[in-house]
Amino acid sequence: MNREDVVAKAAWDNGCTTIAEELAFRKGSQYCEDNPAWRMCEDELPYPNEDVLVVPFYGPILIGHYSKKSGWKLHTSYPQVYGEVVAWLPLPQFDNPKAKK
Repeated sequence: MNREDVVAKAAWDNGCTTIAEELAFRKGSQYCEDNPAWRMCEDELPYPNEDVLVVPFYGPILIGHYSKKSGWKLHTSYPQVYGEVVAWLPLPQFDNPKAKK
């Protein structure tokens, strides 16, 4: 199965029933492929002590931060349960429309 087949099946599986919906799905899929958001820890680490979304080896997506001195700190009561952090993503930033006025 090539990439086109995979994207077409994913579009169908996600409820795209019209040509316009499938084209929008394909454009979104291509954007995600061209602009990967998640960073693998083996490739890049966040700035020290910057809160980010993290993907631990086991468990849900959490918020945590990285320190050169102590490594990853997950904001949870049981960080040892989730294992090593494998990927991270900067926290989304939203513009405050009231602040612009």
